[in-house]
Amino acid sequence: MMPIPYKPTTLTGLLILALAMTLSGCIKTPTDPGTDPPPNNDPNILSIPSASGAPGDTGIMVNVNLHNVEAIGGLVLRITYDSTVLTPSDTRFLAAIRSSGLEQNFNSFGTPGLITFLMYSSSDPLGKIDIGDGPILHLLFDVKPSAQSGTSTISFNDNPNTPLQDNQLSDTLGMKVIFPQLQNSSFTVQ
Repeated sequence: MMPIPYKPTTLTGLLILALAMTLSGCIKTPTDPGTDPPPNNDPNILSIPSASGAPGDTGIMVNVNLHNVEAIGGLVLRITYDSTVLTPSDTRFLAAIRSSGLEQNFNSFGTPGLITFLMYSSSDPLGKIDIGDGPILHLLFDVKPSAQSGTSTISFNDNPNTPLQDNQLSDTLGMKVIFPQLQNSSFTVQ
């Protein structure tokens, strides 16, 4: 049997994230501030601004934005798009300055129409996304030459086959799971 190389820090980060999700009782429910509301009752919001392009265009940047009212140490994203209109570019994503302290690992673009993404920190000291507003990830798409004029969606979507909420944030210690408000978007073929 051939040994499989691994990074202990990566496994540690995944174990912390898995433990935090398990202990939090992550189930699909509307955002509920419960007994630990965000500071000033200002919600954390993940959003995707609208974008557009013409058939055959390449490298169209679609930002994933975060308005966060507390420091973020990790996040999980599950984003869907219309694969009859868009395909990930050869360079599939670019890290944003706000999230440069986090590692972009375990991202998957293998299923047409679906992107899953995990960001966390395993460095010492731990990286984080500071309180603020703006892009945390830049997704790059090509518009298929056969794409018809019209509008399709790019959205945060939970896996309907699991009881877990897929789009979530964690605090800098991985001890608190945060369910942000989600704002979806559209892509218009011109």
